[in-house]
Amino acid sequence: MILNEVNRLQSLSDWEDVEKNVVREPGSFVGSGELNWPDRSEDRLSNQLATLRELANGNLVPHDFAFNYFYSGDNNIDRTVQEMAANLFEPHAEELRRRLYNLAEDAAELAEAAPASDRMVALDHNSAQFTQAIERLGEVQVKLRENNQIDPDDKARIQVEIVSGIEILKAPKTRVEAAKVMLLGALGWLALEFASSGLGMAAEAAYRAVSTLLGF
Repeated sequence: MILNEVNRLQSLSDWEDVEKNVVREPGSFVGSGELNWPDRSEDRLSNQLATLRELANGNLVPHDFAFNYFYSGDNNIDRTVQEMAANLFEPHAEELRRRLYNLAEDAAELAEAAPASDRMVALDHNSAQFTQAIERLGEVQVKLRENNQIDPDDKARIQVEIVSGIEILKAPKTRVEAAKVMLLGALGWLALEFASSGLGMAAEAAYRAVSTLLGF
């Protein structure tokens, strides 16, 4: 479900569409270019995913892109990249997280599942099980960032799913089915695809920790 939605958003536009409809070429000053994202959330997310794919694939040089379209008040490259992260990466990740979270919630509400698998629970955020699950998920995030073998599209999708799943676990009440959909699918896929690597082992450990926390 989550993968289908991300794939659907990716299919709606490519970098040529972004260049045509969003990008306004920069002048001679740092940050003088414009990125006029669409008002419609679906179109905006699709265009931003296409842009992030170009950056991840190396077709756009991150430092050059940051200098062209973001301004931090000076020419410091680190602050300019931070400005790009704050105004592109973080808002995009948050909007996509909310969309996928709501999708998972809706699917859980509509699913004809046994009551035990569709229950709302208040997780003990101070418990050893909760702490271990969050720590294991953090280890997966680190290994995922370091891994250069995973397809960039899959990497971006998994990153969003893990971040969204962590937010679900940290909520005052957690819908178990939504957390299962968001986290266990992503972790299981990583554990199988990268079984012999540090990423795969971290994913397997996180899968066990999250399963224990959720009562599976």
